[in-house]
Amino acid sequence: AGGVLGGLRIVRDADARDRLKSLRSVVEEVDGLIRTEAGLMAMPVSVTEYQGRIQTAVQLRESMSRLEGGQLSRLKCLQPLRQRVANINVHLVSQMKASFSSTIAERCERTSLSTDVTSEANVETTGFLLTEPYATLLHARLLLAKQEGQVNVETILSDWTHYLVDTFCLEADVCVARALLDPTETARDCEDIEGSEHAQDLLHLRYQCSQLQRTSPDVRSTLRIVLHNLYTIRFDFENDKNLLPWIYHKLCVLVTEVMRVYYGLEQWHAAPSEDQSSGESSVQSPPSQGMTCSDIQRRIEEEGDSQQWDIASISARLHDCRLTLWQHCQSIFIKFLDRYIVHTAKKKALQSNGGDESGGDGKWAVQLEGLHDMWQLTKQMVMLGNEFVGNVDSEIDEEWQEKLSQIFRSHLRGVHIEAMNTMGALLAHETWMLLPTQIDSHGGWTNHREASADNLKPGCEVKDALKRVLDSHCPLHFVDSRVLASSGRRTWDNSLQHQDSNHFEELDNPFLSPCESPKDPQTEVLSNRPVASLSSQPVTVSLAPSEVKQDNRGGDLVTSLEDALYASIYPFIVQDPAGQRVLSIATQGTLNGLAKWTARLFKIMNKLPVIVEDAAKVISNLFDMYLLTVLRMCAGNEANETVLLGMTSGSVIPKVSESGGDSAHGNLGHARSSSHDSVGSPISLKRTPSASLTSSPISDTVDADICAPLPDEISGMAALQQFVSRGHESLDGMVNLRRVEKWEAISQSHVKATSDPNMRIRDAAGILERQISAASSCLFAGALLDVALLQLQASMASENIGAFASYASSVVEIVPALSSLASRISCVRAIKGKRTVLEVMMVGSAWKDSRFREHCNDYVHEMCLRCARLWDYLSSSPHKLPSYALAQTWHLMVEGSFLSLLEGFSKIVVCSMEGRALMSMDLATFYAGIYPSAIVDKIQDVLRSSPDPPPAISSSNRGMQYVDTYVKAFYFPEEDMIHWIESTHMSYHLRHMVGLISCAALGNGWRARKVENLIQQVEAFYETG
Repeated sequence: AGGVLGGLRIVRDADARDRLKSLRSVVEEVDGLIRTEAGLMAMPVSVTEYQGRIQTAVQLRESMSRLEGGQLSRLKCLQPLRQRVANINVHLVSQMKASFSSTIAERCERTSLSTDVTSEANVETTGFLLTEPYATLLHARLLLAKQEGQVNVETILSDWTHYLVDTFCLEADVCVARALLDPTETARDCEDIEGSEHAQDLLHLRYQCSQLQRTSPDVRSTLRIVLHNLYTIRFDFENDKNLLPWIYHKLCVLVTEVMRVYYGLEQWHAAPSEDQSSGESSVQSPPSQGMTCSDIQRRIEEEGDSQQWDIASISARLHDCRLTLWQHCQSIFIKFLDRYIVHTAKKKALQSNGGDESGGDGKWAVQLEGLHDMWQLTKQMVMLGNEFVGNVDSEIDEEWQEKLSQIFRSHLRGVHIEAMNTMGALLAHETWMLLPTQIDSHGGWTNHREASADNLKPGCEVKDALKRVLDSHCPLHFVDSRVLASSGRRTWDNSLQHQDSNHFEELDNPFLSPCESPKDPQTEVLSNRPVASLSSQPVTVSLAPSEVKQDNRGGDLVTSLEDALYASIYPFIVQDPAGQRVLSIATQGTLNGLAKWTARLFKIMNKLPVIVEDAAKVISNLFDMYLLTVLRMCAGNEANETVLLGMTSGSVIPKVSESGGDSAHGNLGHARSSSHDSVGSPISLKRTPSASLTSSPISDTVDADICAPLPDEISGMAALQQFVSRGHESLDGMVNLRRVEKWEAISQSHVKATSDPNMRIRDAAGILERQISAASSCLFAGALLDVALLQLQASMASENIGAFASYASSVVEIVPALSSLASRISCVRAIKGKRTVLEVMMVGSAWKDSRFREHCNDYVHEMCLRCARLWDYLSSSPHKLPSYALAQTWHLMVEGSFLSLLEGFSKIVVCSMEGRALMSMDLATFYAGIYPSAIVDKIQDVLRSSPDPPPAISSSNRGMQYVDTYVKAFYFPEEDMIHWIESTHMSYHLRHMVGLISCAALGNGWRARKVENLIQQVEAFYETG
């Protein structure tokens, strides 16, 4: 029994030992499977390992299947291993995709910005050059698909293609971080990036960017965090370094490289094998020896695959997805610009002084060059993208262009603020001395063309001179060395201009190809192409609208308005003591203000054509500011200005009261407004309660009433009225013209109250001199804008500058009239027109006397003496006006004196026949007192000096005869008077004619109702024109 029991124990021990051996074998096999599975789960060191891994994965699945046949299938501890082994092919596909992502990332990072790299080095770092790793990966992927048995070939190829596209899109996203980390290398020389105080932060972010797991689900969120930090550093903390253009250029380089690699991959799939292309029999080669797509196709077929693997179709699939990649690249640029706008907007919101945006004189030009580079890069990038997708349309995406426009407008806003502030300071401290501009009749736009009658027109030589003025203010003449040095970095300007070549088949990145002749900013000046000369002889300046004619030069308008402007300028051209012909109508404000900023803004318009209209508005603001400032300083105040332009009427018109009865001394009201307050729209006449008979009241704007446009001139004032109204609207909130009224240098109210009449006259003459200079300089401003438009038309398409051309034409049209009106009212204010009217009215009972007087009124001698003293100081001033301006000033002073007398006479509503004769005597005495010889005698008697005689009195349309005819109309019978009024009413104001009727009514004893009917008849004349 003991032996049997022992035997049984031995048998049990043997069975247990066998079982343990079997278990040990299973455990060792399972351990081997685990180690094998772990090895497969780890990323391979080289893509050449995948073919072996695929075989290992097959063996792993077979081994796992053997183990699963027995009782081990019930072991729950092996369930995770079973799942991992079952999905090992999916994991291998993921590894292959990760390897492909790493390969693409490594290839896209192999970009050098150095311009001195040898051609051999370029060959190594450009082009696709992914044949070995990619062919191995693709072959491995197909082998893995074959091992999976019955698979959908279409699904495999489509999934592979989509992953390729997604990989390139992700790599394009990473390009933004790389560009922010490492802007174009040559930027470091100018901006000292290496010395950044945020170097440690950038180093940490560089490490994070290099460790991005491109196949991780969280890769995009991680990338967003890195980009946010980079945006903050570059555009918040380092915004003053102006890194945007450098980063933008690097981004173009990197994104282009992604597209080039994509294109190369697509072409690799489409390329035939060398053996097929040479017609020789194919020779099998291993996947690692530079196989082509066709080689892989044959290899798969030779391996006995029953599936039809059309690998070459991947090329067509990639080609169809080009648009997807390009649209994604566009979105990258849009998001990049948007983030810049957001970050810089936050910083600017904290700044109270907008002048920092322009960067001051010099820095703004550096910024402009950078923005211009961005615009050029964008156009070239769009051209490259359209070439990539095969699109002939080269238009920039609207959102992309709008983001660029916002950045450009931000720069323009800084320039705008600086320009307006500078112009305001110039005008506030302007001396209003006229400065000479040299005229060269043999240079400029006329010397390169054959001499002809058109080229000899006076406008041509003036345009030549003003073109030189603009050229002298070309901003690049005053830029610091950074702009000149920046020409070395802008080596991409001409690299994409060759439309006959495929930029994706070239070895070099097109944004890194150096130009044959780098552009030198110093040579970039405003265009000097020939412009059209004047087409007619000088004409007389008139307020009436001129006829517009159409010529055959691309639809450009040639008008007699231009002729009128240059005809007004030409008399100012004289010879200086050195024999040089000069034009002396410029001021510091026009030369160092308008010309300087116009040249700068034209440079912006040429560099950034997308904001041409915005820059044109800035120029219009500057010219509006100058012209309206001159008008306001001459007019004195806003009320005078509106009356002077014919927009309102300051003086009231007397009328006979209905309650006056039949008495010859019936009451006269005095609150009727003019029936032609505004252009083209007569206003209704309102009757007011009667008042006692007095002289017609005088308004505060009587100076403006004296020289306000006559009814026959009103139609010609429409353009000027519209210009002034539009100018006030455009400057609203930017310029306060009421401050101009307080400028001591030009305000009549600031003439020192002194008992010395000579001091008062000298101050008044100085103010008049400055006002005449300012009025004359408006002609220079108009011609300057005309020349600027011609230069802009020579360099830009006409459809892009339509609004600016319209504005320039309006300035050319209105400047002669504005200058004339400003000079008129300046002279009237200088001769004290309002005081003359008051003195005429203060004569009082002398106008009603029934006896003839032997002498004129005293105010006539005072008027003559004031004119003489003004002439003496003007003609002997150290800042003497040009001879033509001086002569015109004298004529306007004389004309203003006669008009002041007319205004005063028209307000005398009670006058006898003898009083009317006294008016004629006053006129004759004043006329004799302003003869040149009489003026010289007065000056010698009073001031003991020997002045130059004034010009002879011209036969002005509004002079002695004009006023005398009005005075003598009093003697006409009623019927003749009405006939005379009807025939001449367009040459006199309504208030003049109503005053004449009122005076005649009281002198002849007409009934009040009859007078009212006559006034209504006269009003009808004015209403019907």
